[in-house]
Amino acid sequence: SLEGEEDGWYDDRDGNRVRVKPTTLLFASALRAVAKSHEIAAKFQGGTSKKNRKRETIASYHGRLTRKIVIMAEQAEVTQDDGFVAALMLCAAAAGDSSTARAVYLASKVRRLDHLRTCGGKDHLGKLQGMIPEGDRRLLGEGESGSSDSTLTISGDALSGIGGDGGGNPNNNTPALKSIEDEYAESHSAYEHREYGTDTRLLSTLLLSHSKAMEPKGLGSMWAGRYNRGYLCPNSLRYIEAYVKPQMENMAIPGLNSVEAGLSPEGWEKDFGEDE
Repeated sequence: SLEGEEDGWYDDRDGNRVRVKPTTLLFASALRAVAKSHEIAAKFQGGTSKKNRKRETIASYHGRLTRKIVIMAEQAEVTQDDGFVAALMLCAAAAGDSSTARAVYLASKVRRLDHLRTCGGKDHLGKLQGMIPEGDRRLLGEGESGSSDSTLTISGDALSGIGGDGGGNPNNNTPALKSIEDEYAESHSAYEHREYGTDTRLLSTLLLSHSKAMEPKGLGSMWAGRYNRGYLCPNSLRYIEAYVKPQMENMAIPGLNSVEAGLSPEGWEKDFGEDE
């Protein structure tokens, strides 16, 4: 390769060396294909049959595919937009797991937040940053050593400076400068809303997951249980696929067939010996 990297370089049909970079559309299309495959298997290949845990086997197979695609998307560091999130929720909806679909929806909302509100006071914020709280410093005797409090706790100027300018003045109304990428993102989102309207893919997929979970004789009952953690958990996928072979006990009476055992007044006694 020209850059000395082998990742992303492939040989096309003509034998030429080309480089293909993964995109969000690539992984979203793969997720939608997995969801479509699961729906086809549920309709035409007995994917809802409980015999020999066939529905669990099919759901576990598609769940492993979905998990692998999500891991590859994380490693490629592609932008996980609404189309990608809707495709991932569609995979969970096809399996009847509405809880995982809701978790994916909430995780996508939290992941796109720029500023998360931190709960707690100054001592709690200090613990999060690895600092010693004020009460513990008094017990350790560091409060009388004359050390500066700004090195151990978050100063009030730093807290008041959040939302203001760099000098700690929160009342400065000077607008912050936007980068070219931010301006392009805002203009592109406005163009999408103007041309295509409100995007309802996430909400419609969320409603579909609830309908699939509540469907009679569907796949929603497959995700019950205290040890089940959902469609994207590898341990849960192995757990639902595992089949516990029942241990049948032989209740036949020695020396009698089934007809004679049914007509005779004798019954089965487990504790009798051979000499009796």
